[in-house]
Amino acid sequence: MPHDPEPAAPDLVLADRLFKALRQGTRDGCGVTRMSYGSGESYAHERVREEALTLGLSVQTDAALNLYMTLAGRTGPPAILVGSHLDSVPVGGDFDGTAGVIMGLSVLAGYRRAGVVPERDITVMAVRAEESTWFPASYIGSRAAFGQLSGAELDGLRRKGDGMTLCDAIAREGGDPDRLRTKEPFLDPGRIGAFVEPHIEQGPVLVQAGLPVGVATGIRGSFRYRSASCLGAYAHSGATPRSARKDAVRAAAELVDALDRLWEGCAEEGHDLTITVGQLATDPSEHAFSKVAGRVDLSIDVRSLSTGTLE
Repeated sequence: MPHDPEPAAPDLVLADRLFKALRQGTRDGCGVTRMSYGSGESYAHERVREEALTLGLSVQTDAALNLYMTLAGRTGPPAILVGSHLDSVPVGGDFDGTAGVIMGLSVLAGYRRAGVVPERDITVMAVRAEESTWFPASYIGSRAAFGQLSGAELDGLRRKGDGMTLCDAIAREGGDPDRLRTKEPFLDPGRIGAFVEPHIEQGPVLVQAGLPVGVATGIRGSFRYRSASCLGAYAHSGATPRSARKDAVRAAAELVDALDRLWEGCAEEGHDLTITVGQLATDPSEHAFSKVAGRVDLSIDVRSLSTGTLE
């Protein structure tokens, strides 16, 4: 009796070549830096696009420059989408996001080599601007694909202090921010059968358990204070007694400690929660070795699988 062929083996040589190329092209000290809508991210997208064209895949981009690389199936839509993002945080890891895109391409390369035509279209999607580090908006590329970016977000300034808006950055890299402002979606949910995002583990759970792979059953939602401040009063370090001080550093330290104790209490009660203060700094334009700090700027990121816990 006829039987389905064994699944085609993924092209691991392609994967190794792409990982090396992206690492070498965007290396920044001990990690890689691929700023959203910057040269590093664009370099990664171009290298991946070249590989897709070499494989004979159909290649498209949308107004936000998300990249779609498709192997046509026997029946067409609804398609299977596989992928992740190619941007990174400053001095980030080689594999975050990138592994999902390269895995998808490796699988399609294996299909092409083995002459396998899938039942449905399979599209590898390389998402733009997933990291929320660079602009004051989250999930920029994926939301743009569904027409969900607001004009205010497009006008947000990049966090490099260079005055570049998200709108300008998209346009400079070849995208169409004016079209994004119309909120016209590129992706139709009705034509997507499934989306799979292969991803490295970003914590130690699987490693500690000795497990090679896991399936995520949920992802933590969040609320964030990107630009919080503790405000006190500047004063002389040698002349101002403790009773007269309004020390923003001490206030910030107490706030962080209180957040951590809150987290500990929630964990003891069985609530899923993470609280992170990822940025904490005195004002470099005013701070000094011999001054009591009058201002501390910080970020607060609170996440949970439960909306009730976040509330």
